[in-house]
Formats: sequence, structure tokens, C-alpha cells
Amino acid sequence: DFINGKCSFMSSDNQEVMTKITKIVNDLEPDVKVSLEKTSSKNSKKLDTKYNVKLEGLDCAHCAAKIESKINELEEIENASVDFING
Repeated sequence: DFINGKCSFMSSDNQEVMTKITKIVNDLEPDVKVSLEKTSSKNSKKLDTKYNVKLEGLDCAHCAAKIESKINELEEIENASVDFING
């Protein structure tokens, strides 16, 4: 088993946000691989689309906290959380 992180966020433009999240992760933890894992929507409004981003190789709680903090500074993000999951 290895440890991954998962970042969940809600946004209307996942491509722009993914570009920004990838830059944040690469700047803070260049060895972590970022990929869009899946999407879901609670209703038909685009703003309510939830995205999950897999952070492969993220194995440091402090690093996860730094990434989460930086992602939450993005104006497109209402709330993002980074959690560890077993891969």
C-alpha cells in the first residue's frame, strides 16, 4: 500500500482550477502526481459540481496542509479539503 491524498472542491470551471491546483502542488511537492479522479453533481447547476483530485505520492500531513491552504486561497474555490487515502 501507498499513501495518496485526495482533494475535493466545487467549481464551475474544472480545467482552469485543475491548472492552478497542479501548479500549486508542483511548486510545493514536485514528486506528487496530480490527476482528476471523478466528478459528480448534486443538481443541474454547474456551480454545484464536485471534483475529486488524486494526489499520488502525497505522504506528509504537513505538506497536505500547505497544499490545502494554498488551494483554498484560489478565488474559484469555495472550500477544498485534502485527505489521505490508501491506494
